[in-house]
Amino acid sequence: MKHRLPLGYMALGLVLAAVVGLAIGASWGQQPGSSLARVVNLVPAPQPGSLFSGRANVAIVVDPELKPTAGEASSLREFLSMGGKVVVIGSGAGVNELLRSLNSSITVADGVIVNPSINSGTPLAPLAAFRNLTVVLFNASPLELGPGAQPLMESPPNSSVLVNGTLSGDRSYVVAAYQQVGAGELIVISDPYIASGELLSQADNSNALKLLINSTDAYLVEFLWLRPPLQVFAQEALYFVRSLKGQALVALLLTAVVVLYPARSAAREAEDEVKALLALHPDWDEEKLKDIAKGRSLPDGQSDKG
Repeated sequence: MKHRLPLGYMALGLVLAAVVGLAIGASWGQQPGSSLARVVNLVPAPQPGSLFSGRANVAIVVDPELKPTAGEASSLREFLSMGGKVVVIGSGAGVNELLRSLNSSITVADGVIVNPSINSGTPLAPLAAFRNLTVVLFNASPLELGPGAQPLMESPPNSSVLVNGTLSGDRSYVVAAYQQVGAGELIVISDPYIASGELLSQADNSNALKLLINSTDAYLVEFLWLRPPLQVFAQEALYFVRSLKGQALVALLLTAVVVLYPARSAAREAEDEVKALLALHPDWDEEKLKDIAKGRSLPDGQSDKG
C-alpha cells in the first residue's frame, strides 16, 4: 500500500482552506461588533461597575440571549443613573430579562412583524419611517410600551404580526422606543438584524442608527460578567477575530490543518505498517523499513533528501 499525498490534493486543500477562511471572516464581518463600527467608534468597555469612567456615554447591547448577571445589570443601571445612554438591539427573552433588570416598562412581544405591500422585497422586511429616513426592517418584533415609554419608530399601518404560523392584526407596530431611566436614556430597537452588515447597507438604515445612537463613541457591552483581566482579554480577543488580521489567521490555521492532518495520518499509517512488518519479520532492519515507509509517504515528486 502506498502512502503518497499528491501535490494536487495539497493544492486543492490550500485553496479550500483559504476560501473557507475568507467565508468565516466575511461572516464575522457581518457581526454587530464589526458592522456597528461603520456608524460609531466602538471603544473597549471599562471594568464592570465603572462604565461611566471611560470615554463613551453610550453603551450598546446587541441581541442578548441570556439573562444578565447581577454584575451586568448593576453596571448598566449605574451607567444610566449617571446620565448615560443604553441602546438595546434585539428581541426575545434575553432582551426582556435585560429590560426588566434596568427597571424599564418596555417589553418585546412575541411574533415577527410582516407587511404584504410596503416592504423591501419580502413581507418579512417591512419599511419603517424614522424622521425623514426610510428604514428596512427584518424579523422585527412589536414593542409594548408601559408608563414613561415613548415610540420612536413604527412599522407601516397595514402590518400584521406572525406568531407560530398565524397572522393577526392590521395596523402599525412600535419597533423602536425611548424611555428615561433615572438620569439616563434607554433606547430599545426590536430588530435583531438592524446592526448587521447586510441590513446596515440598505436604504437609510446606517443614518437612522447613527441618529438613534447619537454619539461619536460607544461601548459594545460584552463579557461584563467576567472580572478583569479576563474581561479585557475576552474583549480584545473578540475584536481581533473580527478584524482582517483575525480573518487571515483563521485562513492560515485552516490551511495548516488541511496540510498537516493528511501528512500526520500518512505518517501514522507508515508507522503501523513498519510495526506489522517487524511483527512478521523481527530480524528485518527497523531503520531501513522506516526510511522506505517515509519515502513512500512523501508527496509525488518529492524526496526526503531535499
